[in-house]
Amino acid sequence: MATSGYTYHTIRTLSLPIPSSLAIATTLLPLLTGFSLYSTGTLLPSSKPNSSHSARRQPPASLLIVVLLLTVYETTVATLALTYITPINNLTCALDEHWSHLFRSKDDNAIRRIQETYQCCGLHSTHDKAYPFPKKGVGNDACVKAFPGRIQSCFGPWRGEERAGAGLLLSVAIVVFVIKLVYLSLSIPPTSRKDWLRNLFRHPWTKQNQTSQSYRSITNTEEAEAEDGGNVSYYDDGTVRINRRLQGSTPYSDHLVDRVEVEEGAES
Repeated sequence: MATSGYTYHTIRTLSLPIPSSLAIATTLLPLLTGFSLYSTGTLLPSSKPNSSHSARRQPPASLLIVVLLLTVYETTVATLALTYITPINNLTCALDEHWSHLFRSKDDNAIRRIQETYQCCGLHSTHDKAYPFPKKGVGNDACVKAFPGRIQSCFGPWRGEERAGAGLLLSVAIVVFVIKLVYLSLSIPPTSRKDWLRNLFRHPWTKQNQTSQSYRSITNTEEAEAEDGGNVSYYDDGTVRINRRLQGSTPYSDHLVDRVEVEEGAES
């Protein structure tokens, strides 16, 4: 967050052609990711060793949607930041247009700050749209005359600052994405990670539909077992157990059918 905040300050101070909104969005990214993962953390399957039934739980659609939205957010920030790093030709055009806009609008404060920061004059040369601005009695070499030690133009270091700032924004998006993956990998039991990742790239309504079909299938199994003289038991955690009577024997055998999670609206 401090990195993107510093980049926002640099964009404003040196009039870089990077949108301030991109820096603000990058600054909010770690906060939104942390808050979202913390809020939905209770929805993750338990990773305790004795939670054998919980380990088979599938993540709810709400958690999958949150993770997908965060991934889209991170990808968008990273992609936009990358456009201010490469290709070089596009950067040159954007910097030329932005400096020309500052020059035409006579924004002396912006151009003066850039020239003072890098001890330079003008854009592509020391005489190219430099401050002080040319006017009657003042030529385009006024900057060099006023500051004899400035012998380089500002384009090189200014472009380098733009790429460095965009690189910081890109790094924030990548780091947040990696931290999110590490958090999820540590929170999800190893036995359900493959199913979790498979469902992550599956449409939420498809998952709900499949869950509903699974529920109906198990319900049919329960009815068949009950007709055969078995007992069906339901538990608060969603576990369904069927007690089958063994042939030629009085005791019942305890058979775990499955754990079914039916979310609100799954059958509607």
